[in-house]
Amino acid sequence: MSNLQNRLARAFFNLPRRQKQAIMVVADLFLLPLAIWAGYAIRLGDWQPHMEHGKWLLLLAPVVSIPIFIVLGLYRAVIRYIGSKALLTVAHGALLSTLALVLTVALLHLPGIPRSLIFLYFGLTFLLVGGSRYWVRYYYYYVFKRTRDTQAVAIYGAGQSGAQLASAL
Repeated sequence: MSNLQNRLARAFFNLPRRQKQAIMVVADLFLLPLAIWAGYAIRLGDWQPHMEHGKWLLLLAPVVSIPIFIVLGLYRAVIRYIGSKALLTVAHGALLSTLALVLTVALLHLPGIPRSLIFLYFGLTFLLVGGSRYWVRYYYYYVFKRTRDTQAVAIYGAGQSGAQLASAL
């Protein structure tokens, strides 16, 4: 990694918490419509899918999903310490987002939405939103752990205290 990239990464990771949360929301504003588009592309087997009836889903997906993610606390998670519990939260959020979109399609009686899009959207939302968090976590450790001298430590003992110490280290 070049020196400029290293400095930019450090500047990003040193931003105030609110700014990092805003960046996550903006990223989701792009990732959720991407999940809709990719679902159509996979379903129809075309990189330029015909989305005549589904174009509104590109706007509706973030409008429905981001408030759900806020309520579930997905933006409160500290990315550098994200773990399996956050993946469950992402899965829960993706499921609720998918159900909200299905309910909206059913209530508005909109034709032309493939049923398989529901499952594709859920999976792609989980992969894109969850994957983006884990990618940032990986990148954080790549930037900061690579440049830091680390020393191996053995934790002797078992139980909750040992697990907490290992997690903190």
